[in-house]
Amino acid sequence: MAQRPDAVPAMIRKMAARVRLLHLKDYRADGGMDNVGAGTLDFPALLAAGVEAGVEHRFVEHDFPPEPYWPSVEASLRYLRGLG
Repeated sequence: MAQRPDAVPAMIRKMAARVRLLHLKDYRADGGMDNVGAGTLDFPALLAAGVEAGVEHRFVEHDFPPEPYWPSVEASLRYLRGLG
């Protein structure tokens, strides 16, 4: 996915019958991880594809969050809630 993130919404739509969970991560331009919404991925497009596919649950992950961890979780949640 990191090589073609723009292809992910189409893949979600194509596999809609099999996609019930979305695992959300975000990446900086250099390939490192970032909080959801702070990196390069198009989350409005990804989440819209998930809604169309009937996704039931979304999970946020950051493989290498800075310590303390909660500010990273809160930043990702704040971004996602801001999308509506």
